[in-house]
Amino acid sequence: TPWGATYTTHLKPYENYTFKISSNATYTDGSPVTAWDFLYSMARTIVLSTSLNSQGGYLAEFLLPGDIAHSNTFYNITQNITINNASNSITFHFQSPESTAVVYQLMATDGSEAESANWYIAHGAGLTWSPSGFQAYQKYGIPTNYNTYIENHLMSDGPYKLAYMVPGSEVVLVANPNFVSPGPWDPKPTIGQVTIEYVSSEPSAYLLMKQGAAQAGALPSANWNEVQSLVAANQFKVYHYNELSFNFFEFNANINESAVGKQGPGANLPQTLFMSQNMRKVFAYSFNYSEYINYQVGNKVFNTTFQIPYVGYLPVGAQYYESASALNASGSAVPYFNLNTARQYLNYYLNGSGNDNGAAMGVSWSSGKVMYSGHQLNIPIFIPNLHPSLLEAATSWTSALAKLGIASTQVQVPEDNIFVQTQANNYMPVAWGGWFSSFAFPNRIASIGLPTNLTSYIGAGDINPYWFSSASGAPTHNSTQVADMNQAIQDYQNAVANGTNSAVAKEWYWKANGMLVNASYVVFIGQGVGNWVLSTALNNQNILNYELNPFEAGVSRLMYAGLSYNTTT
Repeated sequence: TPWGATYTTHLKPYENYTFKISSNATYTDGSPVTAWDFLYSMARTIVLSTSLNSQGGYLAEFLLPGDIAHSNTFYNITQNITINNASNSITFHFQSPESTAVVYQLMATDGSEAESANWYIAHGAGLTWSPSGFQAYQKYGIPTNYNTYIENHLMSDGPYKLAYMVPGSEVVLVANPNFVSPGPWDPKPTIGQVTIEYVSSEPSAYLLMKQGAAQAGALPSANWNEVQSLVAANQFKVYHYNELSFNFFEFNANINESAVGKQGPGANLPQTLFMSQNMRKVFAYSFNYSEYINYQVGNKVFNTTFQIPYVGYLPVGAQYYESASALNASGSAVPYFNLNTARQYLNYYLNGSGNDNGAAMGVSWSSGKVMYSGHQLNIPIFIPNLHPSLLEAATSWTSALAKLGIASTQVQVPEDNIFVQTQANNYMPVAWGGWFSSFAFPNRIASIGLPTNLTSYIGAGDINPYWFSSASGAPTHNSTQVADMNQAIQDYQNAVANGTNSAVAKEWYWKANGMLVNASYVVFIGQGVGNWVLSTALNNQNILNYELNPFEAGVSRLMYAGLSYNTTT
């Protein structure tokens, strides 16, 4: 250690991975790519990381001990990433054994890219290689302190280099003459220039495509008639791929009632309403999943696929994918639209014993309505602005709940407002949640809904064993739910601990997944399906062979070097 102490550690298999840098890899200026560049780039990224959702969060989670917001220090980073200049290799020392499947994904995800250390230094973004230097550098992770040159330029080692960019308007890439292909998986480009234009409207994009001025484009489902006309004219072809993107609604078990004015008109409900599993299931069985997918998202309207149904934390494209039928077969009840079942759970809530049911919360039934504090129970549902399919879904949900005697309202807010909620300050009883993962392994995707403080969504709603226990000081508690939460967390930890044994890991992940689905912490509504709309003049072979990989296409990466024209004209 830096203070002179020595100790013995017993390394386990799969804790350390060494990668040798290709001897012929070069940057766009012709300089060689080195192991030092990788260490420098990754250290810089991790130093700037303060959460799992930041650029280097994936790396930090696996490489650093404890809370990455406090453990991204000089000592932890330089002890867990080391290099050998003589062999031009870099070694990663993971906190626990990791399977090759995890490590290879990790090395290909955000935060693991290398840029030239000399280039960073030359443009004022140098990292002083010392404990104080690392600490001082953290301030550059704040937007007001960004190095604008680094923000708008790059020193690539890939098949293309940045020619120029006009922020928010245009990016122009040109083939990198110094790129050496390591193999067919990363070919040399055959198209010399790629221009990416950010157009102001969907009709503008459509016209560029129709006129042949654009060979690839992104049009939303609301404009799918235009896409279909391009396909009918044999100008374009559509390639579908499953994304690692998920839509759901999350519950809040600790509603900030003092912020009731922010909740929307007529809000009237107990602070801990959704600590009741019965009430969560009332909502889960009141959502019309097929109507959302087929008509509100538009699968049947346009006879194509924009989203697919999913349930749980192991969706299509994730390792150890578990289908709804497999979940049902294992004994986990997958919710579906059924108002009779929803009414049953409402009766359980209203007439059940325990302080997480209606009588203890002051909720009762009167004249066909669910009442609280002398008025009808009224629960706001928060959705982001400018999402018509979600507005329609929330409106249909409101209509279904009204048949059960529950009032609800739709509240549209800026999307960022949804993502900044924190424990005890969260005033949204029910809110849309969206997750786009660039990592297909379940120990990342599970952060949608594992009942712990640190998970991205339900953590902000106090869905965790402490808040649900009698020791928390919450007005509501349920020891059975606490035991189930702790069991799901333990199952998940067992899965992670057995990550190098796929059969054992899968068994534990499935056990945790089943318990989390059965608890109805969130309402799963749809997994995204992306659509590449590409000109028929482009050769589609690499799209079919490579882009449909859920890890690559699942994060909407179009590999330009894999494209070529069918003719030279």
